[in-house]
Amino acid sequence: MRIIYVLFSFVLLLTSALHAQELTTGENRIPNDLSKQLPALDALIDSAMLHSPAVKLAESDIILSGYDQRLSNRSWLSYLFIQGDGRYGSEYFINQDNILSSMYYMNDKPRMIYGLGLNIRMPLSELFNRKIASNKAQIGVEQANLKKEEVTQALRQLVIIKYHELLLKQKSLEIRREAMEVADMQLDMAQLGFKNNKIPIEDYTQASQVATKARLEYEVEKSEFTVALLLLEDIVGIKFFK
Repeated sequence: MRIIYVLFSFVLLLTSALHAQELTTGENRIPNDLSKQLPALDALIDSAMLHSPAVKLAESDIILSGYDQRLSNRSWLSYLFIQGDGRYGSEYFINQDNILSSMYYMNDKPRMIYGLGLNIRMPLSELFNRKIASNKAQIGVEQANLKKEEVTQALRQLVIIKYHELLLKQKSLEIRREAMEVADMQLDMAQLGFKNNKIPIEDYTQASQVATKARLEYEVEKSEFTVALLLLEDIVGIKFFK
């Protein structure tokens, strides 16, 4: 009977060693060394930058702040006026306020008279606040750039954390799987021993409880691993396993 136990244990250990080469989550088979199968960390960070709505929003804010700065620098144009006038006849008027008025001129032949003037009317407040408005617009551009740096830095750190969390979860899942297989092996041996009156029912019950606990811990770890995998895929915009 002892030879049967030894052979049975050997078969279970061999099966465990073969299955240790890969993990199974749902319908996906995940390689045991996940770090060699995933893209490089720098590539994952670059992909996350390309797919991040937060980064795109920060970039759009930079563009908008640039437009605001250009509008601020050109605001003086709103106080610049161009006036024009045209009349047909043999007499016309000219003065500074209304181009063709006031000063009377005679001409023997009727003709088309054109006038064009350029005026600048700017409040004194605009003159004194011009530098302040320009500085404010410049600060807006700097803030937009700093915001993008903040967003990209936070995203870079998030990818690094989630990447290593995923690798840790995979290793933890492998440990849980091995513990579950050992517990199942012990349960099978205990069941065989109980059927052959080699061990009491208490030992068989204890082995069953240990195996149940090990399987539950494995399922919890597998769920956490799957969540970590899906989160990283969502952040970087890449499907690792199809």
